[in-house]
Amino acid sequence: MDHFRDFFDLSLDIMMIIDFNGNLVEVNHSFSRILGENESWTSLEQVFACLHPDDVDNSALEVQKLIRGQAAVSFLNRYRNVEQTYKWIQWTCSVNREAQLIYAIGRDITGIHIDTYHLLSSMSASIAHEVRNPMTTVKGYLQLLMEKEDWGSYKDTFLLMVSELDRANAIISQYLSLANNKFIEKRQHNLNSIIEYMLPLIESDASKGDVCIIAALGTIPDLMLDEQEIRQLMLNLSRNAIEAMNHGGHLTFKTYTEAEEIILEISDEGEGIPPEVRREIFNPFFTTKETGTGLGLAVSRSIAERHRARLEVKQSGREGTTFVVRFPFSRDSICSPGELANESTIQFNL
Repeated sequence: MDHFRDFFDLSLDIMMIIDFNGNLVEVNHSFSRILGENESWTSLEQVFACLHPDDVDNSALEVQKLIRGQAAVSFLNRYRNVEQTYKWIQWTCSVNREAQLIYAIGRDITGIHIDTYHLLSSMSASIAHEVRNPMTTVKGYLQLLMEKEDWGSYKDTFLLMVSELDRANAIISQYLSLANNKFIEKRQHNLNSIIEYMLPLIESDASKGDVCIIAALGTIPDLMLDEQEIRQLMLNLSRNAIEAMNHGGHLTFKTYTEAEEIILEISDEGEGIPPEVRREIFNPFFTTKETGTGLGLAVSRSIAERHRARLEVKQSGREGTTFVVRFPFSRDSICSPGELANESTIQFNL
């Protein structure tokens, strides 16, 4: 029996024994080494709370397959560790129905996944560069032709072609923004300052749809941020919110601290997102708009992840939708969400 104990404790892979009620009967040392969590955890619910939001439903489904009679399952998910980065874990699980126990082995394949991802990202960037070069040449010649008197009757057509080339170039830029290994330059910034800088631009968009902007900004500490990327994230979420309010409403920006996180909430008063759509909204190229690229939310989540933050849908229904960005922050003394000390509220009636 001691040999099995040694095998369990010395394994380089995560090993867990879970009962059918979701209790962690036993975990080995690699559980804390790989995931950075305390071996005293007692429930599978605690583990699931740290999964990537996109992986929770599928992981729960695989566990249910075992409980309902399937002998073994294998699946992949992402686990957020104490450093607020995601580990890719390949799970192989089997069931002992008589003892009502699930035996789970998890292998950390983060390194393999990152190598593959970097290769694909490099290939994508190279292909995008090669596509952009001829596009730039075509655009240049079109602009030259527009200046020729002999081609004056085609000027509107040339303008349309140049506009479409610009749109294609913007799509390529958005596509490249999905890469989590994209270089970003982080400096000390305050989210409130970035919001206040962006408000006039967002106000311009909101004025077209009878939307009132409210900024309820709490006292929050500075973060290490790439300002341009955070601006893009805010702009993407704001424009989605404005488009969701066909008959006007309020677009609300809210910041506060909660535990060891700094929270940014962007809320609208639109019709909400149907459950079947919510499952897909962060997938690249998924869109319900006739003219959308389906990259806005995917890019926004990539920006959040490059900052070790999480972008989530907090609520979505008839009363509107709230997107939440959770930035990790650790300090002994920070204000609570209920206090919002020295809160400043700005309202634009358009």
